[in-house]
Amino acid sequence: MGMSNKSPAHCLCTAYRSAINSGLTGNAVFAAERIVACARDSASLALLAHAHSLDNPRTAHSLQSEALLLCTANQPLPSIEIAVRYTLARTCFQLDLLNEAEDCLRPAVQGLLTLRASSRESSPISEVDALLLSYSPDDSAVYCLMGLICKKASTFSLAQKYLVTAIELNPFSWVAFEALCDMGVTINPDNYFTDSAAGRFMVLISKLDSNKDENSCKAVTDSVAADAAPRSALSQPLAAGPVTRRGRSTLMNAPAAAITRTSTVEKRDTKRTKLSSIQQQSNLHNLSRHILETSDSHSQSIPVSESADTKIDHLGSDALVSDIMITAKTLAQAYYHYRQFNCAEAIRLCRLLPQHEIQTGRVSVLIARCYFEMAEYKMAEEWFLKARAVDPHQLKGMDIYSSTLWHLRKEVELSHLAHELVETHRTSPEAWCAVGNCFSLKREHDVALKCFNRAAAMNDGSFTYAHTLTGHEYVSMENNEKAMTAFRLAVRGDKRHYNAWFGIGYIYLSQEKYDLAEFHFKRALEINCSNPILILYMGLVAEKQNRSLEALAAYKKAHSLRPDVPLYAFRQATVLLHLHRHKEALQVLEPLSAADPCESGVHFLLGKIYARMKTTAETRGLAIRAFTMAQDVAHGKVANLIKEEIEKMIAAGETVSDAAMEGDDVSVGEDEEEMDL
Repeated sequence: MGMSNKSPAHCLCTAYRSAINSGLTGNAVFAAERIVACARDSASLALLAHAHSLDNPRTAHSLQSEALLLCTANQPLPSIEIAVRYTLARTCFQLDLLNEAEDCLRPAVQGLLTLRASSRESSPISEVDALLLSYSPDDSAVYCLMGLICKKASTFSLAQKYLVTAIELNPFSWVAFEALCDMGVTINPDNYFTDSAAGRFMVLISKLDSNKDENSCKAVTDSVAADAAPRSALSQPLAAGPVTRRGRSTLMNAPAAAITRTSTVEKRDTKRTKLSSIQQQSNLHNLSRHILETSDSHSQSIPVSESADTKIDHLGSDALVSDIMITAKTLAQAYYHYRQFNCAEAIRLCRLLPQHEIQTGRVSVLIARCYFEMAEYKMAEEWFLKARAVDPHQLKGMDIYSSTLWHLRKEVELSHLAHELVETHRTSPEAWCAVGNCFSLKREHDVALKCFNRAAAMNDGSFTYAHTLTGHEYVSMENNEKAMTAFRLAVRGDKRHYNAWFGIGYIYLSQEKYDLAEFHFKRALEINCSNPILILYMGLVAEKQNRSLEALAAYKKAHSLRPDVPLYAFRQATVLLHLHRHKEALQVLEPLSAADPCESGVHFLLGKIYARMKTTAETRGLAIRAFTMAQDVAHGKVANLIKEEIEKMIAAGETVSDAAMEGDDVSVGEDEEEMDL
């Protein structure tokens, strides 16, 4: 073995690379500290910060800031400066230092990426520099991180620009696509998830890799030429063996046909946030290769020395790549329709996927969330259970699953879910939302609020749904002031969070501020126009303002969306009664009484309809019969009202007066509405 393979730089860099690939960050920190001790330059500091970034972001931030200062002073290669700026911006994003993150990354997107693409970067570099370059991001990762920073800082126009650029450069940049959909941007997946886009991405990564490999070879050549001289500092170009990229090894003198591509997929901890996906994009070449090589057991290895033109021809003609892009495009279309709350279309698209894709946790959770938004809670539970069967430690969407069980009043299942989530993901907001929903179902509101507040405080307060649940809990406690504060915090965090807009409208409705209630309900409906509950409350506001025809149209629409929910038909019959359309009201209401003979509100409304029809012995008999059936199953306030109506009919020998019915109808309607909530 040559002397270059025994140099301190080679030993330490090899130890660092092995520790990072193995997930042993402590070993990586130790090796990086030895590198920094020999030469405290921007590359060595960046490597040490990279090792600290997962476990100690504050330390990483300090080291990366120093590395950037040295980087600006020494004016290194564009690739090295991009790597330093990217890692610092990523850490700032993690620490919620958005202004610093944007200022740090802006020079990269404004010129450094172009400079890197146009230059050959032929200057000799050390092995430490080459090791840092092996972890440097591709262009799409830089634009994606910049877009996420702008999105979190609420500069949505810039965020859209950068995120769209990221997808154009890399069709596998799912984080960027999700962010665009979450912002409500109109985007057509057909324009981005194509075979040609995948080919362009692979060519771009190949060119980036060729520059890195060329720089690595130059570092090795310069080191071997100077092997006879003693080495004392790592900042000089040191003798070393060939520098390898993660998941791929190269041999200097091996024939090209013997050099094959391999890839490794690192295990991802389920507690990692979207930031881990950004970090993953810094090595997207390996990711894309893994997708291409593992999707089919008969895939063949492709030589690394293959030219860029040969690769794009191979990709363009390979049916496997086409299948992958079709799957990615279908998933993208489904997620886009879900975020536009066109949930029925999203479910239809998901069912077009191959069976092995439908059975994954991601797709199962997506289908479940669609059913939840459609208020079909039983179907949502079914798909959440499928997701949990595939991945018992699934975290994403578990807050929605707990709310699904809350709506279904399944206390045992909700308690079990909350217990499991706290055991496996104690520091996640989803777990504490589940615990809060569990106590809320038991009507222990104070404990539930503590859990929701704990969930809201996690993730730098960016977990919007926890604020919404807090608001609903305060509404249950009739504390409208604190509820309003919680809902406004949710809207401030996510302007497309229609649940919070609904919560504000509900408070105004209870305060009889109908104009303000209508404004907020409309805002919620603009975001999610297919939710029958929102449509119902728009009808309630119209009914309170004596706009009966508008209310009737709203109830009919809600009933058409969910014909299995009796409340929508009941409200429809109530409005028809006010409009003196008695026969239509009976046609709507009689199926409800047949389906649920024990529902006192339905029988009471039937009695009122018969009483207001043309007075005959038959209609009076039907009215008394309906009132009697309602009284048999009624309790509380409704029972007293029914008793009064029967006594009036018997004593007066005539139907109930219109005035009495108008006064009673509001009370019964409110009772029924409260019962449903």
